[in-house]
Amino acid sequence: QDGLGDASSVAAMSGTQKRSDVEKQEETQRYLQLQVTRWKSAVTEIEELLEKSVKTDNKLIDLAKRFDMGSDRGDLESGQEAIIRRRMSLNKVPSNREKKTRQDRRAELMELREELAEATKDLQATEVMSAMASNSKPRGTRASGASSARASSGL
Repeated sequence: QDGLGDASSVAAMSGTQKRSDVEKQEETQRYLQLQVTRWKSAVTEIEELLEKSVKTDNKLIDLAKRFDMGSDRGDLESGQEAIIRRRMSLNKVPSNREKKTRQDRRAELMELREELAEATKDLQATEVMSAMASNSKPRGTRASGASSARASSGL
């Protein structure tokens, strides 16, 4: 009887151990499935963020190209507007609308030439500074197409 009792208790213990091992394997499998689900979710979220980042980067590059292309004309126009505003604020025109004398016209012409020369110097200084900045970039960086085309054309 002792041999049979021992055999049945060993069989019962091994059956319990087998169930315990099966439960551990099932628990491990559920845990792994949960981790895989979490990872898939994280990967999807990262891919969405990366896609948005690429779109934003492309928009920024496009805006930078547009700004770079029209910046010279914009500087000149804004300089001209500043000259016009300054002259209007000085209000050189007489209030009774008398005709200007030849001397008045010469003086005005000289003022305009000085203002133009000053604006041109400012514009050239800006171009020189931007050219120096683009030449001082470390190797491996790329200038935008518009600025490199302008630099090669001497603008």
